[in-house]
Amino acid sequence: MSTTFYTVEDVNYSDCKALFDGAYGVGKLPLRRYYINDFLMVISAASPSKKQMVEQIIEQYEVCKRKAKPVRIYKGRVNPKPKVKTAAQVKHDIAFKIAQEIAEGAQDFNFGIVFSLYLTPSKIGSIFGFRDEDDHQPFFEWSAPEVQRLTRYMDRVFKSHLKSKRLQRSGNHMFVIGLFMSYLMAYLPNFFIRRDGSLEAYPTNFNEFSCALYFTRESVFLDGVIKFEKTPPRTFLGYMEEFSKANEWVNTTHYSRVLIVQHFCEYVESNRLVLPEANEFKCNFTSACYPVIQSSAGTVKRPVPRPYFATFLSILYSLEYLVEHINLMAAAEWLEEKDINYGVMKGTLIQPSMAELLHSHAWAGLISREVKGMDQVNQGLLNYTPIFYHEKQIYRFDFLPRFYKVVDFEIKGEVRKCVSPNEVRLTQLMCETGLRQQHLIWLNKDKYDCVLDRYWESPLAPLFVSSDKSHGE
Repeated sequence: MSTTFYTVEDVNYSDCKALFDGAYGVGKLPLRRYYINDFLMVISAASPSKKQMVEQIIEQYEVCKRKAKPVRIYKGRVNPKPKVKTAAQVKHDIAFKIAQEIAEGAQDFNFGIVFSLYLTPSKIGSIFGFRDEDDHQPFFEWSAPEVQRLTRYMDRVFKSHLKSKRLQRSGNHMFVIGLFMSYLMAYLPNFFIRRDGSLEAYPTNFNEFSCALYFTRESVFLDGVIKFEKTPPRTFLGYMEEFSKANEWVNTTHYSRVLIVQHFCEYVESNRLVLPEANEFKCNFTSACYPVIQSSAGTVKRPVPRPYFATFLSILYSLEYLVEHINLMAAAEWLEEKDINYGVMKGTLIQPSMAELLHSHAWAGLISREVKGMDQVNQGLLNYTPIFYHEKQIYRFDFLPRFYKVVDFEIKGEVRKCVSPNEVRLTQLMCETGLRQQHLIWLNKDKYDCVLDRYWESPLAPLFVSSDKSHGE
């Protein structure tokens, strides 16, 4: 591939487009390994008109890439290499096969061995969990029809319970659902097949899947108090206790997961007149169902000394200004002259374009990280020196890590690359208010808009936030 470039005046659109397509087009890309955008920015820098032409080519590519992104993911991509399973996939396949052998009664359910080697916490969800209603679940599809009917129904009821609680974080609950599904799909079929030779006694609804028989019996009653014609299965709480022993759960972890099961049973009882064939379900959890834990008066606080906290706040405000400064360096087209932030190149104030900040090696270390892969802010390109205060003394940053992300912002109808200020400002809000990050990021804007007094004359409106611990709800 060659061009007709001898001087900057010879630079033309067709050659520049051919070079750019040779690196970023489709099909065979002979220049893919080279920084063509940076090369074009360098050779056109001496001529404003040629530089603008190169920037238009780059901008056209960025616009096309944004428009095509939703439809180009995995489209038409073929991997000619044979798929080789990783060690984790091989272990998953072994665990899946063992679970099948257990469910069909081919081997005994040895809790210690199965939970330690095969049905580990990382495999419970992947083998037995349902991601959504239409999810392809191989183990569920392999299971017997009796098992499928109950497990699908139990999964939907349990997730209805989670929806009613409106949890902020549901990871602990989803793990309990996965463990519950393993109890229904692997342990109970194994038990009934090995005891009766069939699944005739497998429960079909909540009236048959009673709380006393399948949840609390081993914790609430002594052996022999309830008379059974046949040996009953282990309860789900006993099943969970065996899992906790194999995985060395601490009592607080075990306690929190038993509590989830109790809340589920209480939900079923409170809705038993609505749920089909659940009118006889009764939750009979007691304190005996829980492991013993030591009560704690609170966490041990280690406050940051006041001078260091003040220094940290000073650093945050300095970083916030740095983000704003970088974003305004290439905003000449929508800012007044007095508001433009210039950069410094070889001792001269220069107003760089967005294309230069994104693609030129000369401006690497501010927005771009692709050219040099710099992991720190290039302070030599700024027209000021970032500082912070510590005990009334001024200090400069000897090293500034590249702490920010570059994201798309829509400004006056135009999509632009900008440095995101969210991380810095969220940290500032945490420090200034004392609220936890989890509480701040879940502030409900819709509810705030509903209660905001539109006749409030002040430019600032009050924001009321509960600072109490939510414990995940």
